This record gives sequence, C-alpha cells and structure tokens, in this order.
Amino acid sequence: MAMAVAPLGAQMRLDLSMPANQKAVGVFEDLWRQKGDGKRQTLDCKISTVPPSLGFDLRLWAGYTFNMPLTDFKGQNRARLSAVIRLEPLEPAGKAVYLGRRLTIPRIPDEPPKRLFVSAGGGFVLGAGRYRASLMIADARGRWCAKSWTIKAKEPRGGASLLSRGEVADAYAGWVGFRAPEEGEMPRRATVVINAFPVTRRRHLAALSWRDQSTLMNVLGSLLSRGGYHSARVVAVDLLNRQVVYDEPRFAPGSFDGLADALGTVNLATVDYQTLAQGPSEHQFLESVVKEISNGADPGEIVFITPPSRPPRRAGVRDEGVWEGLRRPAVLALLPRPVPEGTVIDVAKRAKGRIFSIYTPSDLASAVERMSSGRP
Repeated sequence: MAMAVAPLGAQMRLDLSMPANQKAVGVFEDLWRQKGDGKRQTLDCKISTVPPSLGFDLRLWAGYTFNMPLTDFKGQNRARLSAVIRLEPLEPAGKAVYLGRRLTIPRIPDEPPKRLFVSAGGGFVLGAGRYRASLMIADARGRWCAKSWTIKAKEPRGGASLLSRGEVADAYAGWVGFRAPEEGEMPRRATVVINAFPVTRRRHLAALSWRDQSTLMNVLGSLLSRGGYHSARVVAVDLLNRQVVYDEPRFAPGSFDGLADALGTVNLATVDYQTLAQGPSEHQFLESVVKEISNGADPGEIVFITPPSRPPRRAGVRDEGVWEGLRRPAVLALLPRPVPEGTVIDVAKRAKGRIFSIYTPSDLASAVERMSSGRP
C-alpha cells in the first residue's frame, strides 16, 4: 500500500504557564468530553500503541503511531494536525502531564488516491509505573480522532532508568546544557555529525520514524551530557540526497526541537536521478562536509553518530587531504550488522578514526567515557 509518511517526532511537555498552551489543553479537554456525543466530525484514523522500552539515554520511551487516508485532506494546500496527549500517573498516583506536537502535511493532491495514507507517530519518556494515556489528534477544521490506553512501564533490569517512578519528563530534558570551563581548564568543543538514516531496518524507507528520531537524539543527548564538552556544533546530513538538513554552531538544550523538525523533513522515498547519475557520491559529499567543518573556527573533536548502513556501490574520486589539520574522529555506530560499515565508517577510517559499536545503553556509556578520558 502506498504511504505518505510524515513523522511527528517526540512529544514536548506543554508549559501551562503559557497562554497558548493553556488554550491547547482547554481545547483538548473540551473535545475529550464531547468525543462520545456523536455530534462532532471525526477523522478516519487508526491509532496503534508502542510499549515502553529502554532508550540509549537510560530512560523508558513509549509512544504511538497512527495513519489516516489522505482523502480526508483533499482540497487543502497545507493540512495541519495537532497531537496532544494527557498522561496520568496511576501507580504511584500523580498529577496529569500534557504533551503536544504539531504536524504539517504539504502538497496534497486535489484528488488523492484512496490508498494513500498519512502515517506518523509520537513518543515520550516515563519512569516505571502505571499510567493512563489519553491521545487526541485534531486538524484545523476541528475534526479529531482519539484513543485511551493503559501503560505499564517496568523498571529496567538492574534498576537502570534515570527517571523516578511515576515521573513523566520532557523528551529531551536529560541534558541541561554545557558547564563553563573551570579556571585553568582547557575548553573542549565537539562537532557532532549525525547521519539522518533509519536506525532499525524496515521494508519501506520513506522517512525517519519517531523512534529513529528519538534514538538519534537520545544518543546525542547522552554524548553531550557525559562527554565533558563545553560547547558543540551539531550537523545532520541526509547522505542519500546529498544535503545538510541541520546545522547549529551553538547547540543548546532548546535546539532539540529544531533538530527534530529537521530530521522530520528527510525524504528517503525518492532520490534525484541527476544526483545518482552525476554525483557527488555519498563519500564525496560527506568529505565535503568534513572539509567545510575544517575551514570553520575551532571544530574541536569530530564525532559521527551513524545508524547501520551498507557502503554505496560508487565512492568516486576521494579528497586525500580532507582530514588535514583535524583530530582523529570518533564514530558511534548504532546497532551495526554484524560489523560497522557504510559511508561514514569508510570516511572515518581514512583518518584512523575510533569506531565504537553501540548495541546497548551501557555500550554508549562506556564509549563516551573512553572518549572523554582519552583512552583508546
């Protein structure tokens, strides 16, 4: 079945001191009270739940996916959806937390095929416990679909979760920012290059799922919070389409939202034929990114975060001097099958880069500790 995929990404906690968020929660509660009266127009929407699992940031991630026919939005230039979820801690009991995210669906045909769907999803983090989740997805015309379910989040083996029982946290609240260098301490800077590619293998690679997005950003957050850095530049690249989708020279905790939006724009379904036929190759493009980094002010330590991928057939003419003047890079290779490979690995190996295979949160913690201590 043909699918129009548009990831929603991680849900962000709604600060109820802000009037706009108060209004969003008020609309959510009004719709929820009226959802059973049969008077409001509903969206044809199928919602599936994703059970909790331990992320690379040592927090429990849960979520949902949904799909709805594109015919529900015909005649609209840009359809907008809002997803608000209310999470009520039941055991132990606690105060309800609201999280939300928005999604824009561009380029809607006047008469979209009946078998073409919008598919998206969202995620959030929890401490161990039992929760009631109430999800409402609504469009600008006041149409909606909803689902309520119970979440049972078990404490990870060994009690590894960083959240307290019954706690609901903002998706990327694990990292609170860089500390300033102490007196006499040499400032450490990192340039982190993220390969925007799915972490887990799927039959159809059209876009990054919310799970892909959250995993990549979990790893980034863990690296920045434990790596001992004082500043960082973060770059995300779409190797298939040979483009930089995100570049923030002064990455901060508030930058995760923009990074999530950028990762959501990655289109893996189609690649321009001209690019495939005439280049640059993936290797050449990534080397050009490294070259641009080297020309910037103080790139610091270069760290790649890459999901598993296979080397492309054509490397093209390589830039022999691309690593001149740069430090030896490091690569956090996520879930390699069975060994790290791909364009990022090839490019880093030319600089005798350190390759760390990451299968579990403890692998990530060990790799970051080795990088920060300077141990091989």
